Amino acid sequence: MICIDLPYNTGNDFIYPDNYTESPDTYLRYTGQLDSEGRRYSTNTETDGRFHSKWLSMMYPRLFLARNLLREDGVIFISVDDNEIHNLRILMNEIFGEENFIDT
Repeated sequence: MICIDLPYNTGNDFIYPDNYTESPDTYLRYTGQLDSEGRRYSTNTETDGRFHSKWLSMMYPRLFLARNLLREDGVIFISVDDNEIHNLRILMNEIFGEENFIDT
């Protein structure tokens, strides 16, 4: 059994201490998200066309890993707010299979 209380999609950056070898600034520079003076080109605002995409991109590898950790007869419980539940269902269907959904 896995129980997850997902982070709300508040529009803030999704930086978690996952012990990556690169700092967030190094990553932002490497991916071209900072200008020459170190200012960000964009943020995760609701007007950004990628508002939900950024949240889902953060969640996908975590849920994919959770799927690999579950036994075949395992269950996963997820707490999420109304802002992302529909997007989360699409993601969960892709990873776990729509036929494995039980209830909301």
